[in-house]
Amino acid sequence: TWMIGAYYMDENKDGALGLGRNTLPSFGQVSFIIPNTDETQAFAVFGEVSYDMSDHWNATVGLRYSDEEKTDFTSVGAIFGDFTGLESTGSVVQFFTRDDKANWDDISPRIVFTYTPSDETMLYASATKGFKSGGWNAFDGSPAFEPEEVVSFETGFKTDLADGQVRLNGTLFAYDYKDLQVSTFQNGLTVTTNAANASVWGAELEFLARPLPELTIAANIGYLKAEYDTFISAFGSCPADATAEELAGGCMGAGPGETRVVDLSGNTLQNAPEVKGNLNVTYNVDLEGGSQLTLFTQFSAQSELFHTQFNDPLIGQEAISLLDARVAWNNADDNIEVAVYGKNLTDEKYFQNTVRFTSLSEGNPADRFNIGAGLGYPAPRMSFGIEGTYRF
Repeated sequence: TWMIGAYYMDENKDGALGLGRNTLPSFGQVSFIIPNTDETQAFAVFGEVSYDMSDHWNATVGLRYSDEEKTDFTSVGAIFGDFTGLESTGSVVQFFTRDDKANWDDISPRIVFTYTPSDETMLYASATKGFKSGGWNAFDGSPAFEPEEVVSFETGFKTDLADGQVRLNGTLFAYDYKDLQVSTFQNGLTVTTNAANASVWGAELEFLARPLPELTIAANIGYLKAEYDTFISAFGSCPADATAEELAGGCMGAGPGETRVVDLSGNTLQNAPEVKGNLNVTYNVDLEGGSQLTLFTQFSAQSELFHTQFNDPLIGQEAISLLDARVAWNNADDNIEVAVYGKNLTDEKYFQNTVRFTSLSEGNPADRFNIGAGLGYPAPRMSFGIEGTYRF
């Protein structure tokens, strides 16, 4: 069998950032005004061929060619003596303008081998190269960040046992990233930059069983080791009026007013818990008249993770576990469903994301090194709801 295809995209984006800051003692109140226009033209062609080498062996080979052209216009300026951002009517003092164009292309191959010794068992191995184009930070004057490339390897098995009543799947995988694109806080803004290299490897195991026709038990667990191999990054700055104690410690070797530089090699990637698992149970009850009641409950857990590459425990989430449940009634024609549900039934308090947010005050004693304030986005607490569905 074979497949060919093509993809095309033409995108235009316009925006503007107005950021009011109190830069005492440097310039007083300032509104930074940063208009931005981005244009992207992207196309790709791809194909794949699958061939049965024997009754048990199959090979699949694919190839994709991608080409992206991007243009960016960004102007960075400020209105002094003003704190109202884009609402200001004052004259903008231009600092610099960026008017740039770049083109990136890539050839990404894929190869997969499968071995099926029986109808119930399949073994496989694959190697794939992936590509993510570069670009610019819309409201920042830094140069373009480079494309990201990844080479991935995966091997595993899929089995159906006990006449299809039990399913067991396992996977081992490894990813090798080059110029990994990551978000970081720099010069008062959150921007995308390139880490030099990163390595990821892990394993996943999935289990499903139907010990009774009306009962389904499913579980999965994964282990992940994700680290930056080499990554030198900016992280705030040394205060212009740094004390001797700050110069000896918190400035990390930077002089007064200079950017702090940290070595993140060996740090864990963002949003990469080492262990993650899930267990759920579904029970169906047949009622008179052909309708059905479905009872569902789920327990999930994960280990500690970090939301930035700096592995700051404040900007991350400790290990958590969650419990959800749902009860649904479906009519005999299976086109009407009424359900009640509960989420986070143990009322866990946790953050679904945390970031370092723009510092609004230069020299703020609470942010001497200009790394930004910690801003957390809380996940929903314990909640209940009712759902109704009609299927046409």
